[in-house]
Formats: sequence, C-alpha cells, structure tokens
Amino acid sequence: MQINQRQKSLIQLLLSHSKPLHGSEISQRINTTTRTLRQDIATINTFFHQENLQIYSNPSKGYWIEENDKTAFINYIKESKNDLIPANQNQREIAICFYLLEHDYEYTSMGLLADLFYVSKTTISNTIKHIEEIVMASKGLQLSISAKKGLQILGSEYAKRNLYSSIILLFYELEGAYINRYIVENYDELHNFETLYQILMSYLTQIKIMLTNKSLMIITNELLISAYRNRIQQKNIEAAVDSSASIDLPFDDIERLLKLKFSEYDKQYLNQLVAKKRRYNAINTNEEAIDVLTNKIIDEFYEAALLSFGLQLHQQQPLTEHLSAMIYYHTTVTHSEFNDLINLKLTHPFAYQVASLMNPIIKKYTDKLLTENELNSLTARLSVILDGNIKKLNIIILTDLSTSLTELLKTELNLYFGQLLTISGIYPLYRAAAAANHDQIDLILATSREASLQGYDIIHISPVLTMDDTMKIFAYIRNHVPSSRCI
Repeated sequence: MQINQRQKSLIQLLLSHSKPLHGSEISQRINTTTRTLRQDIATINTFFHQENLQIYSNPSKGYWIEENDKTAFINYIKESKNDLIPANQNQREIAICFYLLEHDYEYTSMGLLADLFYVSKTTISNTIKHIEEIVMASKGLQLSISAKKGLQILGSEYAKRNLYSSIILLFYELEGAYINRYIVENYDELHNFETLYQILMSYLTQIKIMLTNKSLMIITNELLISAYRNRIQQKNIEAAVDSSASIDLPFDDIERLLKLKFSEYDKQYLNQLVAKKRRYNAINTNEEAIDVLTNKIIDEFYEAALLSFGLQLHQQQPLTEHLSAMIYYHTTVTHSEFNDLINLKLTHPFAYQVASLMNPIIKKYTDKLLTENELNSLTARLSVILDGNIKKLNIIILTDLSTSLTELLKTELNLYFGQLLTISGIYPLYRAAAAANHDQIDLILATSREASLQGYDIIHISPVLTMDDTMKIFAYIRNHVPSSRCI
C-alpha cells in the first residue's frame, strides 16, 4: 500500500495550516470531490496506523493534523519525494508541465514550484522559458504568466491532452523511466499500469497490429492520464475530434479495469492516438511459422500444468489469447522492464508457481526466459482464472498454538493456498471431536503429532509453515483433485 500524489498534496495542505480545514475547502484546493477526500483520508490513516499517526476530523470543525505529529508527517513527505524530484533540466520541465496541467484550475506561484522541486526561483524562471516554448507550439493553449499570481495553462481539454502527449513524445527517449514513474505515482491510483499494457498488447495482436514497445508504453501512459482527468478531475474532451481512426480500442475491458466511462469524444481521441503510433509491419510475415511455434509452447505449458498441478487450462480462451500475444512479443521484441511492480511471487505464490512452468518451455524454443513483467502478467491472468474456477478443498486446522501463532499460520496458509483451500474452521486439540461435525471436510492440518481424527486425512505441519509443509500440502492437492477441478 502506498500514498499517491493527491494524498500527499492533502497532507501538505493540512501541514501548512494550524487550524482545521473544512472538507469542502480542501476538496476545492486539491480539485477533488468530498467523497474522494473521505476515501483519501481513510487510506492515509490506514497507511500511518502503525506509526500512531492520523488526520483528525470533527463534523463541525473539519480536518487537521496535530502539532505533535507534524514533524513525522513532514519527514515522510521528504523521504517519499526523492524518487520524483527532478534530477536534471529535462525532468524539471516534465514535472512542471505536468504539475501545471494537474492544477490548471488555478494559478501556481513560482515560489511554490521552487519549494516543490527543491530549486531556486531563478532556476524555475529559466525552466519556465523552455516550458513557454513548448506550450506555444501546442495549438489552442496559452501559458498565462502573472507577476502576482503565477502561472496557469489556459485552453481546451483536447489541447491539454495533446500537450501531455507532446511532452511524453518529446522527452520519452531520454526520460522514459522518469515519465513512467511519474505517471504511475500520480495518475495510476488503481495500480493498473501493467494490466492495462497487457490488455492493449493482447488486443492489438489479435487484430494483427503490433506497436513498437515504446509506442505501447506511451499509449498506456496516455490512457492513464485520460482516465485520471476523467475520473478524478471530471474533465472530458468537449467536442468531436477526427473520428477516422481505423482502430477501435477494447473500451469495455478498459473501462471495467479503470472503473469509469469514457465519453464518445474521449474514445474518438484515444483511438486517434493509437492510430498515429509507430508500429512494426502488420503481423503477417511468417505467420504460419509463428502460429506453429506458439501452439507448441502453449500445448507444452498446458501439459505441464496438468502433470504438475492437475490443472486443465486448455479450455480457457482468454488465457490462450494472452499466451499467444505474450509469446509473439517475447520472440520478436526487446521489452523494457516496468518499475515498482507488485511482487506477485509473494502475493499470489501458487499462480506464480504455475506461471513459472512456462520458463523452461519458452527458453527451449526462444533461448530466453520470460522477463519479470511477462511472468508477473501471466501470474495475474492465472490468478484470476484460478480464483474464479477452481473448486477449493475444505480444510480445518487443529492447533496447540497460541492465538497469535495460530493467526500467523492461518495467514501463511491463505497466502500460499488461498486459491486451492478454504479454511472452514480452527480448533484447539482438545476440541478435535467437534471438528468432525463439519460437512465435507477434505483435509485436516494439525500442528501436533498427537492430533488424530478417525476417517479423515491429516497432514502434520510445523507451527511456522516450512517448505516441506508446503510441498506435502501441494502433493496432497495434486492427488486429491475434485472432479470439478477441470477448469
């Protein structure tokens, strides 16, 4: 769990005031709704719970941070900013342009920009000269500069979206990693960058269009920016744009993932962006040979999943389509790695273990292993399938452990086997007989060798789950697959 840039801005606003601020005032200052504000404060308080820090609230007074807590909050903001503080002139131009676009509803002072990016007002003033040239080159925009009020970008939403795209294209070759980090940190509040990338890649491959990796990364960023402007700032393209684009993005999937609805003008605009992207030749060269290789790899992967885990995956058409696109890109494109990915090996270990079966197979045919991005993406796809289709084994736990150790054991079991097992009950050893009253128990896990219950399969495990324990449980699952396990 992380705090996004909007939530950091909320903390900074409260830190700068000694008195409480009402929700409506805060919402106006950081350009969000009161509902989102309440959600953000709940997220912040959850994040800082272990530090005994929180944002206080009162219906009549508003929201505030206690004076005694301000130093700890300030230290967090300083530490968390390091990754996005511009390290050079290019990054400073990117960050200031993006910041001005985010706050296009008001003027932003030079002093505030200097404080935000830890440079002098003179440096900011010199940077603004370059930014003014970029904005002037963008049709339909004006950079309003006031000695008293500061800076504000004026123009239509369509022109502002184009400015975002222009900045990304202008700097991506040299500063792509910084742009990716900035957009993920500030605009990808639902953490969907990689999933969105994979949706686009799979869909475009299906319709025989192959964007360069750079183009695919850029359109993913542009989609996240449009989603942010749509959902958080309630801003849409106001008028029709060129609708002659020959590509129609899979907006049903995209909107479901991003939890929003794009306007028809937004859709036209995004389709237009994709149509203009640089691409490789249409996927038709040696298509027959590619299909043969792809089918071989997929068939061997499905066979390995069946032999290793008793999983019949071949009936899952979305998985087959995902694998086809992944294999094509793996064999033809050198990928850039995403930054700051969630470690699915830890959060979804079983799905990760199934996905890892692909590595020796694909290396045999292509002489290179999956990248961590590809492995994570396949893990995510498998996790959805496994969660939604497998009939889980019902288990109970017999324990002689303390409450805290029992909770730890339960957490570990859910982590490793949450997609395969349902914990129906936890009983102390002396209540073992009561456990027999459960219907449809498939397995009992016991932390003591003294535990026994006639007529039930029991696996004895350590108080703290070991690798031997997990292998014993996996082996049992493989050999006791319910008939509905075929998915």
